[in-house]
Amino acid sequence: MNLWEERLMQLMSLAPKRVDQATPLISYYLKNKNDDGVKRICSFFDNVKTYQGFCDLALGAIYLKEENFDEGIYLIKRANQNGVLDSKDVDKDTAKYLKSIINKYD
Repeated sequence: MNLWEERLMQLMSLAPKRVDQATPLISYYLKNKNDDGVKRICSFFDNVKTYQGFCDLALGAIYLKEENFDEGIYLIKRANQNGVLDSKDVDKDTAKYLKSIINKYD
């Protein structure tokens, strides 16, 4: 998996606007409960000051799981404000559910 991360980071240096290329690896890490992997990838994007909306959703979920409720809701709201919940990368039922949750905390 580290090789995938390295390749992703190399790609980002060559094509910095292709942040969508990180979504499958972030999804893989989430599915396999590799929270540290998600945090590494998302930290990379923070360090290079590039927005990767799926990181907001992934980290939001991780923070909620870690009982850091305020930060988790904040990130999910930010993802929604940036249109991430309306993208084709997010299941429509999941997006609807997340929108109903964040609407309760406005």
